[in-house]
Amino acid sequence: MVGTGSPENFLIHQVRPVYPKAAKKAHIEGTVRFDVVISKTGEVSEIHLVSGNPILVSAAMDAVKQ
Repeated sequence: MVGTGSPENFLIHQVRPVYPKAAKKAHIEGTVRFDVVISKTGEVSEIHLVSGNPILVSAAMDAVKQ
């Protein structure tokens, strides 16, 4: 969850995923959830898929890594 807990946990930058052409053509939409560990330097150090449509996962993961 974004923005829970202490002030240093608030979202400061958001990257919207590039919607996959195949998903757009097939009218597929949904939520992709990850467990993410952010290092002390602010970089994504671990990312683990929790749930989501496989066709959307790659684009969502690319956005989260940024």
